[in-house]
Order: sequence, then C-alpha cells, then structure tokens
Amino acid sequence: REPLRIFYESLMKQRPESEMAEFWS
Repeated sequence: REPLRIFYESLMKQRPESEMAEFWS
C-alpha cells in the first residue's frame, strides 16, 4: 500500500538509529 513506508521499515531493520527514524516519527 505504502511503498515508502515499506522502504522506511527496511531501512529501520538495517539502521535502527537512522536519521530517517526521526523524520518518520
């Protein structure tokens, strides 16, 4: 449904402390 969200979740699995985490919070 949300490709961006899936992509974001994939990054979180690889880099939980990624700066994008704050962006998506």
